Amino acid sequence: GKWADLHLAFMKEHQTHAYVEMLFADKLVPYLREFNEQAEERFQRMVTEMQQTEGVTEQLKAKDQLSWVQKMNQIASGAEETVLKEMVYR
Repeated sequence: GKWADLHLAFMKEHQTHAYVEMLFADKLVPYLREFNEQAEERFQRMVTEMQQTEGVTEQLKAKDQLSWVQKMNQIASGAEETVLKEMVYR
């Protein structure tokens, strides 16, 4: 998945020892699979929370689609930035 691919690239460049250790112990693929699931769950949870906080509802979508899309893009962008900072690049 997306998150696992990004984290793998980060590990190869910045955490070489951990990457090689996991690779040779056949733990890398299960680790990345679990990592991707956790990161995706975190992303989805953040999007939902931010939607509620900012009042981005289905009613807004029906009323003003362009505004809804803009707000959802901002929310997704913010959530992605947080997941990258908190999980992927650590």
